[in-house]
Amino acid sequence: MPEGWVKIYSPTGYVYLTKDGPQLQRIGFERAPLDNAFPRLRKREQHKITADIDLITLSERYVANIKSGSLENIEILSAGQSQLDGRPAFEKLMQYTDSSGVRYRVKAYGLVNENGFYEVYYSAPVLYFYDRDIITFEEVLATYQIIIETDDKVSN
Repeated sequence: MPEGWVKIYSPTGYVYLTKDGPQLQRIGFERAPLDNAFPRLRKREQHKITADIDLITLSERYVANIKSGSLENIEILSAGQSQLDGRPAFEKLMQYTDSSGVRYRVKAYGLVNENGFYEVYYSAPVLYFYDRDIITFEEVLATYQIIIETDDKVSN
């Protein structure tokens, strides 16, 4: 864990790291089961994904799921393919403005395997915090490993 950062376990089951508070910067780690990877999508069949889904479709559903929630105004700044824990993953750079007018930037990576959908992301206000802590996120990302525990929980 980066020096000065704390780990927080959310009530919804994901883990994130923050240095100054989750509204100022957040490195998040999430895993969702294949049968409910994108719960906010309207069509029930889109909630489910398979381990062999292509990265383009996976990333499209990922963004659609975000837009179906509270971030309808999120815009994609760039999209591509990358790796996460040495496995093929999508990479998205996105931006949105919250209800207070604060502009946030989000860099997200996602992949799927037989155990679920995995996402690692960094979110911070564009003003000051995003640029200040993006290197820390990249350092965390470089050491990220998917570890399947015996009780079917994922940890880092």
